Amino acid sequence: MRYVLMALTGTWTAVYAIARKVLFPHQTSGFANRFVSVVHAVLALSLAFHVIDWKRPLRDIAQTNTKEQTQVMAVSFSYFLYDTVCCFCLEPSDLSNAMHHLATVAGFAVGVFTEKCATELVAALLLAEASSPFLHMRYLLREAGWKGTQIATLNDLAFASTFFVCRILLGPFLVYYTLRSESHVLCKAGATGLFLVSLFWFRKIVQIAMGKVGNSKKKVAKET
Repeated sequence: MRYVLMALTGTWTAVYAIARKVLFPHQTSGFANRFVSVVHAVLALSLAFHVIDWKRPLRDIAQTNTKEQTQVMAVSFSYFLYDTVCCFCLEPSDLSNAMHHLATVAGFAVGVFTEKCATELVAALLLAEASSPFLHMRYLLREAGWKGTQIATLNDLAFASTFFVCRILLGPFLVYYTLRSESHVLCKAGATGLFLVSLFWFRKIVQIAMGKVGNSKKKVAKET
């Protein structure tokens, strides 16, 4: 499995190199990395949606993985290995993002190498990545000069909505079932840590939204 992970991590690095040098040569390295993140998010959501048993999604929590579940985790595990390096290189001061990546890497390491806990890990992947395409598109649109446009506003609304529903409303249920199960201790710690980070990020989202509302009211007041 380690050779598979090395190959997949190399693949994500190659996608970044292609984005940086071929697709978007005039954009920043951060832009190329965000593009890779969008590609991963869409792929991860598609794969996770396919392998989850939607009749009883948490029935086999803490149990042995299926082959398909391990493959899905390997794809995302390799991406987060790649992105953790990028995180420390491009955004070394972002502590919350670093904690998020380290917790995610630890969880996937447990799932891939022990061949257990895939049910809760793939469910967490689905909930966590649901808002990711919109998150990364915010940065792509901003750097492309589309900040403040209608498309950017709609993307912001989609990001805030999916983040709230998946991480704040549904996330606690997954954390609860993970903590009360026989899941690996690192999965339990990771689930708790990721939820706390999500609360921290959601607080920032609300603050940004309230700031935009306040600015809009001031603008209207000046015009009248």
